[in-house]
Amino acid sequence: IEVKLDDNNNKRSLQYIYYDGEDVGGSVQIKLKKRSKVEHQGIRLEFIGQIEMLNDRSTIHEFINLSKLIALPGELTENT
Repeated sequence: IEVKLDDNNNKRSLQYIYYDGEDVGGSVQIKLKKRSKVEHQGIRLEFIGQIEMLNDRSTIHEFINLSKLIALPGELTENT
């Protein structure tokens, strides 16, 4: 299931909902404007699995938290 959210700055983010037994996969693309560069403090990819109970939305159970550094601090000058 894919859910699109807009925040106050009109930035969109996709929220995916997975069910038990489903595989999770994907890719990361960083696209720069033409002839631009971006300095960054490292790029980290995080996967967080949470369960929110319908009858108790104040309690969130985190069952997995994976993190991977995919780029050391530096400068991007082209799409990756």
